[in-house]
Amino acid sequence: MKKQLERNIQLYGFLKIFTKRVFLPLTTIYLADVAGLTLKEIGLLASLSAVVSLASDVPTGFIADKFGRRLALIFASSLAVCGALTYAFFPSMQGAIVAVILESLAYSFLSGAGEALMYDTLHNLDRVDDYPKIAGRAQSLGLIGNTALVLLV
Repeated sequence: MKKQLERNIQLYGFLKIFTKRVFLPLTTIYLADVAGLTLKEIGLLASLSAVVSLASDVPTGFIADKFGRRLALIFASSLAVCGALTYAFFPSMQGAIVAVILESLAYSFLSGAGEALMYDTLHNLDRVDDYPKIAGRAQSLGLIGNTALVLLV
């Protein structure tokens, strides 16, 4: 069990790399160039994202608390992948609506679940005092990973 808990710490940094939203400008360009959406339609999608996130934040938090934060993170990752694939295979307004809903739900599941899982992990390892250091390191990894992504694109 201790080995799995230690693994959670390592995976937390990896999670932070892939849960930043630096790709949003690229998504906007993709929606305009590939899917042929107007700025008005892209704005409507942004509004839809905000509404879905707002409406689902508390219920997804409840689900994470009830069924487990790790499971919520796995489910969130699956939703995010499905959202990305939907953009790729259905480049249209309808496809974008489905993708935005999936991604917004994914980010609602991610909201706080990673931090809560990390805190629980450190609590079980009697290392709660390490939380600021580990959270800071994970945040730094996320920023470095996103900087690398921006430089690659």
